[in-house]
Amino acid sequence: MSGHGTIRLPFGNAEYDFNVAKHKQLFELQDKCGVSATGMDGEIIHIPSGPLEIFTRLRGGSWREADVVNAIRLGLIGGGTTVPETLKLMKEFVEDQPLGSLAPLAARILYACVYGVHGDELGKPAAEGAKSEAEDSTSSVPRSTEPAPE
Repeated sequence: MSGHGTIRLPFGNAEYDFNVAKHKQLFELQDKCGVSATGMDGEIIHIPSGPLEIFTRLRGGSWREADVVNAIRLGLIGGGTTVPETLKLMKEFVEDQPLGSLAPLAARILYACVYGVHGDELGKPAAEGAKSEAEDSTSSVPRSTEPAPE
């Protein structure tokens, strides 16, 4: 893995790295997936949605188009795919596709952002943070109690 929250997943015709845990992608995701509300003075205000809120919507089936599309788009960019290549992939494999079939991918991208990826250790380069299965199996600490995304 190339950093905290990076996960390699099949998408379209290949496997790609996805990461929305980077600040730039996370802030944009929160803003794009936010909600609007009317304030006490009648003014419409925008409320960003945090990554756990977006993940919960994706897992619970109450997602919005913005949740699915932006998680995939920003995940590709954060994972290292160039913007032109990301736009091409989005046009080919997301635009005009049933979003329900893409929601599980978006949920896995957000899961990696919220809960991390096995082997990632925040603050350490990927090579230092990664452990082999043999090293990891000697620990008495359970890996995770969080369910894997569906």
